[in-house]
Amino acid sequence: MAKHILMAFSNPRPGTDADFNKWYDEIHLQEILAVKGYVSAQRFYVSEAQMLGRAEPMHKYLTIYEIETDDLKQTLADLNEAARHMKVDPSVDRGNALAGVFHAIGERVVPAS
Repeated sequence: MAKHILMAFSNPRPGTDADFNKWYDEIHLQEILAVKGYVSAQRFYVSEAQMLGRAEPMHKYLTIYEIETDDLKQTLADLNEAARHMKVDPSVDRGNALAGVFHAIGERVVPAS
């Protein structure tokens, strides 16, 4: 079965981080993982330490979903259909959310021993 990742970048509305994180952790992750093909999720918060000479990240939060499917178009369509019935918390800043699906072009590389 082919493996893919969905990377979702998001921000809460100002002053709503606690509500945003509660909704994301307690409701939204499980809604996504209930869709066939979505096998795991992990959330990240932007670090204060960033690379020199680079623009500051536009998003405070990143969620990486692992997808396993041989029919990615159908799996994404299933998510889009499920999303029609999901309640998005008012804390979510919908105006700048980004998401993209990627698949590996090579094997995972680790340092040579």
